[in-house]
Amino acid sequence: MNLGNGTGMDPAEAPQRQEQIAALSMMVDAMTGAVAVARALVLIGRRIDLDGIDREVGDLCAEAVGLPREDARPLLPPLETLCGEVTALIDELRRRDPVADA
Repeated sequence: MNLGNGTGMDPAEAPQRQEQIAALSMMVDAMTGAVAVARALVLIGRRIDLDGIDREVGDLCAEAVGLPREDARPLLPPLETLCGEVTALIDELRRRDPVADA
């Protein structure tokens, strides 16, 4: 419902939307930290269990995509950081076990 405020959102929904965005941002930051720890463990030769991480990252991305563009925009830098950490982890895993890439 567009109430003429330019967002198409009921003004009463704004605090709830801001809470949702803040929670999502915290979840992205937490996931980024978890992936960084996993990469650090790989760097020192430890085995890691990544079971379910693809689902969790997918869920975070799906929530971000479900937000209106203007609300999701502040999440882009943290999501880009998460993508960078995931890419770095994948690269390190491939260096450690090139057979797993085949």
